[in-house]
Amino acid sequence: MDNLAEKILPEPQRRLAGGLKGISFLCDHCGERTATAAVGRREVVCDECLEADPVLTQKHEEALRFAEERRGAEGPLGAIAREQTEINTANGWAALAPADWTDQNLVLSKLAMIGEEVGEAVSGARIKDFENFGEECADIILRTVTLAVQLGVDIDRAVAEKMEKNRARAYRHNGKRC
Repeated sequence: MDNLAEKILPEPQRRLAGGLKGISFLCDHCGERTATAAVGRREVVCDECLEADPVLTQKHEEALRFAEERRGAEGPLGAIAREQTEINTANGWAALAPADWTDQNLVLSKLAMIGEEVGEAVSGARIKDFENFGEECADIILRTVTLAVQLGVDIDRAVAEKMEKNRARAYRHNGKRC
């Protein structure tokens, strides 16, 4: 095959995999350096390993199919998540796929990162740093929406359904004060 990464990776990952002169990647499977690689969900895989291992090829193809199925069928939150995933991938961060839902440690670590952003927003609010508070709130939204979409949640539908549920709730339900 010419360049398997070109066939199975979305555009931002292909750019990273083959478009940078003088950059090489260390394959997570064979340990060899390569000029082109499939930079995927949580791993960097050289073309030779992809060609030799049908399971790796299938995982990368599934992630691509999922991304393509979501493209165009998403609302504004899904579009934000897709764009953030492209930014993250282009910057070398791994993207998740619905199959990663079974990796509890991975999902929990991503949720912990969201909690860390909440803590940073609390710090910004505590010292009355409005600019930092706004930036941390944006981080919370971006991380949350991106995680949900990467794991297969139709976030636009989920938010719409939750808002409808909230509309139906009683005034200050459960005696809450804030």
